[in-house]
Order: sequence, then C-alpha cells, then structure tokens
Amino acid sequence: MSVQLSSNPPVGVSPPAPQNAAGNPPAGGRPPPPVRPNNRRGGRDKVVFALFLVILLGVAAMICLILLVPLLARERKPEILINSLSVSSFNLNGSSSQLSANWTMELLVVNVDSRYHIQYESFDVFVFYGRGFDDEFFLAKAKDIPSFDQNPRTGTKLVAEARGQKQNLNSRVAGLMVPEQHKNGSITIGLQLQVHVISSQFHGYMIFTCSDLKVVLFPPPSSVQTGTMIGGPKKFNLRSFSSSL
Repeated sequence: MSVQLSSNPPVGVSPPAPQNAAGNPPAGGRPPPPVRPNNRRGGRDKVVFALFLVILLGVAAMICLILLVPLLARERKPEILINSLSVSSFNLNGSSSQLSANWTMELLVVNVDSRYHIQYESFDVFVFYGRGFDDEFFLAKAKDIPSFDQNPRTGTKLVAEARGQKQNLNSRVAGLMVPEQHKNGSITIGLQLQVHVISSQFHGYMIFTCSDLKVVLFPPPSSVQTGTMIGGPKKFNLRSFSSSL
C-alpha cells in the first residue's frame, strides 16, 4: 500500500511568504531595488572646495603683488669700486708729523638699475689713514670731479687726484703710521666718497666708504717713496643716504 505526500499546506494554514537574503519579505514578492548613493551632496562639496581654492589662490596672488610692486618700483642705488690707487712723492716726516704725497685713484661708478637715469651733481673723494673716518685721520682731498650722468646699466670710470697736498698729522696718527711704514713697508688707507645724486626716484647725498686698503711703499723707508694698492678692485659700502626730496 503506497502513501502519497501532498505538497499543499494543511487546510486553514497559509503558506510561508518568500523571503530575501536578509530574511525580510520582498515587496510584492519581488527583490528590493538597489540603493543608489546620493551624488548631489558630493557634487556640492566639490564645488565649494573649488571656490575656496580659487579664493585662496587669489588672496595669495594679491599679497605677492602688494609685496613685489614696491620692490620693482624702487630704484637701486649706484655701486662704486676702487680699481686702483697709487701714491707718489710720499714723504712722511716722523719728527714733525708732516705728510706730503700725490694720490691717484681710479674709480668705477656703475648704475646697476635697468630703468632709471642717474645724475651726479658732485663727487668728492677723501683719503684717510687706517680704518677711521674721523677728522684726525684725514690725509687729503681730491680735486673736484666734474658732474656727469649715467644711463641705465652703464658704468663710468673716474680718476681722482690729490696732488701736492701737505698735511700736519695728529700726533696719534703719526704714531700709528710711522711704525706701520717701517715695520710692514706699507700703510693702510681708507677712502670716503660724498656724492650728490639726482634721479626720478631719489635725490640726496650719499656717503660711501672703503677701508683696509693696503698700499705697499717702495723703496724701503726713505725721504721719498712711491706706492701701489694691492688686493683690488674693492667695492665701496653705502654708509648713509640723506634724501633732500
């Protein structure tokens, strides 16, 4: 006797509803639609970030422009070098502290600016002993150099001469110069320039200095010597500028 099993549920019992992988019944017996990410918010975030980056770059560009414009508009001061210095008829009398000498200096004046013209109304050259530029160390003043002017990016050679000048030295200066002359066969010289300049960007007086210039004297100490600077060319330092605008 065979028994047949029925797949129908018992009377009064409902069949179980189909379920998805999570164990929840699908709507209408169908699987739920896939969940799509909300791209609208992500796009808005990208736009905000891009605007922030543009504003930041704009502010940085403005700051750089504000800092660079004054530097570009400012005219550069001239540069001056001592190419050579020689002395002749050098006679230092240690007992009377009197010095007589002829000084000849070759200078190179350079307008390093690429845009502006410079006019030199006056150009005075002073010779000092040692590293000091006080009156007590003063030795000679070169004769006046005629006024001249320069175009941008040009250089001018000048020859400054102080001839036949006698100077009564301060006893302290003579006490320093004579031993240096006898011991080293040389003396230490400093130069000072007082320059009156005019340009479209500045107008005033500049003071340049150049110290520690070694002048070797020959022959050995005698009544009259000649000498030449060693270690050149050497650049002057701009010590001060007084604007007269």
